[in-house]
Amino acid sequence: MSINYVIAKDLEQVKSELTKLIASEIKKDYVKTSWDNNQLVIKIEKMGSSVICIALKNENGKVHICEASRKIAFTHKPFAGEVEKMVADILGNKLGAQRA
Repeated sequence: MSINYVIAKDLEQVKSELTKLIASEIKKDYVKTSWDNNQLVIKIEKMGSSVICIALKNENGKVHICEASRKIAFTHKPFAGEVEKMVADILGNKLGAQRA
């Protein structure tokens, strides 16, 4: 699953809303999130380590949200898919972003 969304909001507003939504929606103790400038870093740490990075880019008054990179441990394929579904649900259903 590839993450590729767009939303007509201010970049800082999207980051703030996304931070709150992720904190309330992703209740897995093995999933940690942080920000690296305008990149959301999602780490899965359970019998190994995986990282999914999602970039937020401001273009023409809209914020484009897309996967920037991923490093998924072999044992994490099921967890990564579950986390991606949660993130897609947050972006599309809770944040209100549209698939690009």
